[in-house]
Order: sequence, then structure tokens, then C-alpha cells
Amino acid sequence: MCSGYPGVEILKALSGLLLEDPELNDAEKARVSVKIARCDKVLVEGADEMLQILDVGGNLVKAFEKTKSM
Repeated sequence: MCSGYPGVEILKALSGLLLEDPELNDAEKARVSVKIARCDKVLVEGADEMLQILDVGGNLVKAFEKTKSM
């Protein structure tokens, strides 16, 4: 975002990387994908980009922590 990329483009890139990641199980991929979809919706409605990207990032960290603890 600091380089000028819009939040929606960052979400698209994260979504693609998420689906290809072999470390995450399908349930975590689905949970984070739903979060990305909700963030995309609120960004279109005018929400703060930085807060939404941080929220998705936090959910990604949780997903990786859950997967590693299993």
C-alpha cells in the first residue's frame, strides 16, 4: 500500500497466493477466503484500506498458526 497499490489489488494477490499454498488445509483456506471476500465488499463500500488489509493479514497469521499446531 505504501508503494501505491490499491487495497483491492493486494487482496486479489493474497487470494491467489492463499489458494496455491500447500501448508494450509482446505478449512483454513476457506475461512480466510471468506474474510478476503468480506473485506473486498467493504472496500468497495468505502472502508479504510489499511485497516482491512491488516485484518486479512491477521487472519492469515492465525490460519498458519492453527495449521502448524495440528
